Amino acid sequence: MQTQHAKIMNSNVDLSYFGMQSSWGVTKHPGGKRATDELALMCCIRPESYVLVVGCGVGATPCFLARKYGCRVMAVDISPEMVEWASKRVGGNKLQKRVECRVADAQALPFGDETFDAVISESVNAFVPNQPKAIHEYVRVTRPGGYVGFNECAWVETPPQELLDFVRTAMNAPTFLTPAGWRNLLTSAQLADVRMQTYRMTMLRQWLDEIAELDRHDWLERTRALWRLTVMTITEPQVRQHIKTMVPSRMVIKNLFKCLGYVICAGKK
Repeated sequence: MQTQHAKIMNSNVDLSYFGMQSSWGVTKHPGGKRATDELALMCCIRPESYVLVVGCGVGATPCFLARKYGCRVMAVDISPEMVEWASKRVGGNKLQKRVECRVADAQALPFGDETFDAVISESVNAFVPNQPKAIHEYVRVTRPGGYVGFNECAWVETPPQELLDFVRTAMNAPTFLTPAGWRNLLTSAQLADVRMQTYRMTMLRQWLDEIAELDRHDWLERTRALWRLTVMTITEPQVRQHIKTMVPSRMVIKNLFKCLGYVICAGKK
């Protein structure tokens, strides 16, 4: 959800965390479609529901919800590049009648009060500068009796400093909370019947979940982006140096999947 990306010297490619995702046309969240499905059920999404997906990325979640649940979806992201990717996915899946994509900030949603039956987000709130303000906006645009829910990475064990430093550098300084911290965001917003499930991750499970999210267009764009990055790594020393800083040590990888899990959490307005 950052608005500024770091460019590498004279390179035409943005190598920041979100810049890379925008360039590749790929976004991800823990748990993949399984987690999205659980979140949708927790938020009681039905065919008659009007759902707001905040931080839609390349549009995988909006398209999944529209196809499986038959609901209407408003998909928003702060990045115009991501909204463009999402719109292409919606068109490719012929879901234009059910899904609309717009640029919007989670902290200042351009919708009237009590517009949606459910507001959901996945791997978004950790990157929002003012998390309580964003949650307040989600609640504001939700109808009475509707649901606000999210899927977010959470510290399930206290992380060592080396891991914190790596996450801050490699992922645009996200603010991951504990499960209790994420739950408190919803209870503090006066939501009722707050429910939460906490999960641990493994490298294999997360990789399989990410693979399952990709369609053939994703594979093509990822292959093109990987080729461009490979050429730049070979030809541009600045890019090569930057890539080195993004490679985690064995200890960081070990602690990452030991300390970082995710929560699926929802409450009723």
